[in-house]
Amino acid sequence: MSRAVSGVDVLAALDDDQRAAVTAMPGPVGILAGPGTGKTRTIAHRIAHAVQSGQWRPQQVLAVTFTNRAAAELRHRLRMLGVDDVSTGTFHAVALRQLRYFWPRLVGGAFPRIVADKTPFLTQAAGQLGVRLSDFDVRDVAADLEWAKVLQCPPQNYPALARRHGRVSAKPADETAALYDRYEALKSAAHCLDFEDVLLLLVALLETEPEAVRMVRGRYQCFVVDEYQDVNALEQRLLDAWLGSRTEVCVVGDPRQAIYGFAGATDRYLVEFAERYPQATMVSLTRNYRSTQEILAAAHRLAGGTPLIAVRGSGVSPTVVAYPTVEAEAQGVAASVAELISSGVSPDDIAVLVRRHALAEPISAAFDEVGIRSVRIATASRTGVPRTAGAVTIASLHAAKGLEWEVVFLPGWADGILPDARALSVDAVAEEQRLAYVGVTRARRMLVVSYPRSVQRAGERVECEPSRFLAAFAASARPAVGEPSVEPAEKPGGCGAAGGVGAAGPAS
Repeated sequence: MSRAVSGVDVLAALDDDQRAAVTAMPGPVGILAGPGTGKTRTIAHRIAHAVQSGQWRPQQVLAVTFTNRAAAELRHRLRMLGVDDVSTGTFHAVALRQLRYFWPRLVGGAFPRIVADKTPFLTQAAGQLGVRLSDFDVRDVAADLEWAKVLQCPPQNYPALARRHGRVSAKPADETAALYDRYEALKSAAHCLDFEDVLLLLVALLETEPEAVRMVRGRYQCFVVDEYQDVNALEQRLLDAWLGSRTEVCVVGDPRQAIYGFAGATDRYLVEFAERYPQATMVSLTRNYRSTQEILAAAHRLAGGTPLIAVRGSGVSPTVVAYPTVEAEAQGVAASVAELISSGVSPDDIAVLVRRHALAEPISAAFDEVGIRSVRIATASRTGVPRTAGAVTIASLHAAKGLEWEVVFLPGWADGILPDARALSVDAVAEEQRLAYVGVTRARRMLVVSYPRSVQRAGERVECEPSRFLAAFAASARPAVGEPSVEPAEKPGGCGAAGGVGAAGPAS
């Protein structure tokens, strides 16, 4: 049996808030962990402490993370603490393991093939229905299907659901519903499952098969769920099936970083955790070990909530820069990055985070022109984000969640880009604001925010208003040399930069 390393005090080197979260036993426990507050460290030490004190057996612990990368990091930290038998993984990974185990016993036959990409079946469905889908349309319709499935909505109910939620999509709701129905038929005929099917089928097994639920609940007695603010209704239903009437659960998250509402996630489960479990212990982690106080002050003005305390102290104020065009912005970012690298900053410590992939193209081209090596992260992924040595990272704001760099550039802060032009409801704009907060809090010591005064759209030059979110920087930001200080626009405008249409989600 695994045990904590002999002689290792797992409570040492923890701050007071982390120690309170680690020693809060038994569950239910809710940990509100702001960015840079040592969330993963706290989770690992909580599990190790429970094992070391004999309250938990490692084989009976299930720790659910948002990405495979986060799961790997948690396993590594647990091994360093002498705990190596804890089950970890994303909801999808854990569910797939369990479904594969139960399939021959309770279903029978060959296990279906897992399809990670909906594009082939969607393209085939569109061809059969005579629907024209561009590459942007395919991606956006796939997102619509994922959203509908995690909300457990069948094809025939999709139009009503989309209208009720005010979902802005690439295709009319009736057309999307038809594509959804044909997609499911083609997938079933090919004996395939997508990731949402895995969750749906496992939930059905656990809710209808006594043997399955008995085995799972017998194996797992203690549960930890990371990034709980981004759990969707289907994942919560699975967690409930795992738990049953038991309450040994610890959830960790931050409502200010809830950025996957477009995909069906909701922070409601985290926000209402103490209401659901009146006996729950709630702990807030407030000491930030990542960013300077100036960066955290801007983040607080942006998102509110409990202020975070910068352990590393003060530094330079964030910089706000206005450029005449998107192309000039890209060239300006490249020039600034080149200057930083020449002054000794490692490319690995620099990131450019964008709301839309369309903004990454000119930046990548500008980097090539001045000889800067870069790696471009296409999208957010449950597998995590790879890092390339000796290269500047260009990533979407969604893909950057959970990562950090010494220097962060945030271009494209214009209304119509951030917030996205498709964010039409109050809730959608609020999610865009939280996405901006995630971007700001990726920076350790230097933050540069910029926006273009105009964009090219349909062959015409369209003027932009600075993002309404720049109000967070008006009091403290220092303008770049030779650039005017940015004053937030009184009226939200919008340049609606080129990009795909659909529900406001990951970069278009």
